[in-house]
Amino acid sequence: TIAYSKYPTALVELSDPKELLIAGKNSTMTSLGLTTIDAEGPIELSGYPGTYFRGHSDKYFTIYKAYMVKNRLYQIAITRTGDYPNEEVVKQFMDSFTLN
Repeated sequence: TIAYSKYPTALVELSDPKELLIAGKNSTMTSLGLTTIDAEGPIELSGYPGTYFRGHSDKYFTIYKAYMVKNRLYQIAITRTGDYPNEEVVKQFMDSFTLN
């Protein structure tokens, strides 16, 4: 999945980008019913702040990255049932995303 949310510029200027990244992460976790985070942390792409997590529930396993670029929140995720996807597949998909 690749998605983005466009926030009003004034909201972003008054907010901490990290808060918007956390809100996006929390929304993803809630919508998928993820209950456990196995890894998480801050990341960066092309100088833009981001966040990363690997989380799961009884049903879904998700690897998620998000980046805040000006007033847009870009979200990249791989979700599947049964187990986390193969690391080679994750790297190939996640590394194909660029910011220009």
